[in-house]
Amino acid sequence: MSPHQNKIHSMLKQEYEADDGHENPKRYRRYLRQLFGDVDLKGLRILEIGSGKGLISLHCGLAGAKHVISVEPEMEGSTSGVIAIQKERIKSLSLENVELRQQDFNSLDVAGGSIDLIVMIAVLNHLHETPHNASRNADAFDKYVAIAKKLHSLLDEGGSVVATDACRYCLWTQLRRVGWPRKWCLTQRTIDWKIHQQPAVWEKIFLAAGFSRFEVKYPVPNRLRYLEPLVNNSIGNFAVMGEFIFYAYK
Repeated sequence: MSPHQNKIHSMLKQEYEADDGHENPKRYRRYLRQLFGDVDLKGLRILEIGSGKGLISLHCGLAGAKHVISVEPEMEGSTSGVIAIQKERIKSLSLENVELRQQDFNSLDVAGGSIDLIVMIAVLNHLHETPHNASRNADAFDKYVAIAKKLHSLLDEGGSVVATDACRYCLWTQLRRVGWPRKWCLTQRTIDWKIHQQPAVWEKIFLAAGFSRFEVKYPVPNRLRYLEPLVNNSIGNFAVMGEFIFYAYK
């Protein structure tokens, strides 16, 4: 790819990021570093589940992934138009290594052992929405284990899952329970906290599904980046964001 093409692709990618609410390129680069850490995406076979308008899949494709399967289950009759938007973005960036599929997780058909990395951004809990705490409800726990087992079956040996989610419990959820106004919450105000699970619960689920190792990382908002050593832990996260990234390894 020529330097001119690279420049055009960079400009288009920043335009798409801004369209999706990421107006600050440096801030979004920082988010991607927090998400992927030291993972080198070049040459990987990647599956993104619930890709929306495709920003993460586009990033993986531009980073040199061998093949990206971008799965978005936009329902028939939906007015969001995310499938059309993502198709146009893939076309404009000439990403022949990104394959868009309009499927839901239950109908997803990918050859077992064909994936190196599975990415899910705020999606996992929506694959089975329940108000139950899965650590206390056997049915919810078993349904999530079945989902994790399917993810495990798709991965090649040494493959991994990277996912983001919101905590079921954080300072702001507890304040809301006693009447604290939603508009005064410093974390996301649209999250339905009842359908989320704690990191430790996901760890139990993924280990029960056959994953060998599970790690959790607590992202820090860009505005608090200078305080990162103080708040990138479970206690700081409880007070600040109530969100986390986890990695499950086959």
